[in-house]
Amino acid sequence: MVSAVPDLGALVATDLRRAQALIAGARRIVVLTGAGMSAESGIPTFRQARAALWADFDPMQLASPEGFRADPPRVWSWYAWRREKVAGALPHAGYFALAAAAQCFEQMVLITQNVDGLHERAGSRNVIELHGNILRTTCFAQCGVRIDDPGALPPGVPPRCPRCGSHLRPDVVWFGEMLDAARRANDLPRTLKLERELIDLARDRFELISHLEHVDLERLREDRNRCAHPSLISDEVKFSASAELARTHIRAAVTHLLQQAPAQGKFALERLTREVSSEYFPTSVEEAAETLSVGPLRRPRESLVSNFIIVLFKWVVGDDLGYKAHARIMSALEATHQLHPQIFAGVLRDKVNVIVRKVEDENLLRVLRVVFRIQEVWEHLASDVQNRLENYVSHLPDLYHLDEALDFPPLAKQARVRLRLASVKELNDCLFFSLHELIAEKFIDHYLAAKNYAEATKRRS
Repeated sequence: MVSAVPDLGALVATDLRRAQALIAGARRIVVLTGAGMSAESGIPTFRQARAALWADFDPMQLASPEGFRADPPRVWSWYAWRREKVAGALPHAGYFALAAAAQCFEQMVLITQNVDGLHERAGSRNVIELHGNILRTTCFAQCGVRIDDPGALPPGVPPRCPRCGSHLRPDVVWFGEMLDAARRANDLPRTLKLERELIDLARDRFELISHLEHVDLERLREDRNRCAHPSLISDEVKFSASAELARTHIRAAVTHLLQQAPAQGKFALERLTREVSSEYFPTSVEEAAETLSVGPLRRPRESLVSNFIIVLFKWVVGDDLGYKAHARIMSALEATHQLHPQIFAGVLRDKVNVIVRKVEDENLLRVLRVVFRIQEVWEHLASDVQNRLENYVSHLPDLYHLDEALDFPPLAKQARVRLRLASVKELNDCLFFSLHELIAEKFIDHYLAAKNYAEATKRRS
């Protein structure tokens, strides 16, 4: 049996369209970069940098506090060799593209694992260097001295700190440093502070969890603390958690949060509306469904879907939209209908009548355009709303959507009434892309009733 081979090109194109729509609708964005960016500029990655002359050395001998203490000249020489490589490198087009992209957003944060400083050299601002910067130098004894300019370093391999006399070292993160620092301090404020704040951030800043879930997680954390962090191990022996244990607990908390469906609050709704407002949001219902299914609507709560439908419906019947904007909103509305039909039906039943009753008479055509595209809407309209739309169709101000009304069974009778009243001028003034059979018959009736061609073309009623 031969299995179908996926079209990788089509999959990539679909992912790019989704990414394009998400980025185009964003106000704040975070960019993560790694060693691939540096490699394109000719800077060896960490593993490549250990090749050749340094192949015989273990990473812990070259990139750890223990290795530096054991042989400071060897570690300093290796970083001096890497610093020369960095100094001779230039940012490539990708760096400049990211620097220019920052102008398109309200806020852009660039987080990099690289230590070469090429993002700043390309003009990027608001850069977070997770692993430090190899061109900076700091005091190994942590007395507070930091030297940003490699040319200002005192002599020596490695140089001595001008303040305390200890060795200077590269201002980069070495293996095990964060855990070692926590152990040496004999308390865990930095690591445990993050754990304490996680669920508050998840509820208030990112809206990943609801208030009730926040309460549940707080109780879970308190129970865990009582079990895993007792005050005393035995009489007068105070319990002191290791940094590794604290990290394990943080990891467990993060994992639990990431498993939660987004709370779908105001933040998620704003994100969806920004996506639909973007010039690059697809007008095809199928592509719109693909785009929406990877965002907050992937695992939504009913409240988010309901509010999103209401926003879209109010947009499309209440605002004077251009052709492209109307096409985008309608594609989003139909896509949401496909993705969540039951919730959509509930909104139609409970909310749409209130919205339509507030629509001014001159804007009722906007409601009809929605009804013609999503015919299920008509089934949920109250009798008074249906009567209003029927009367409107009987007295349409023009004939541009008469063909759609003729093909819509609930309004076909009223559309025929309006067609009987149509004048030659109205028919001639309306551009029909596809001439409906009944409208064609009306043209023929007018011309047959005329005594001559001139009379037919000038007739007004």
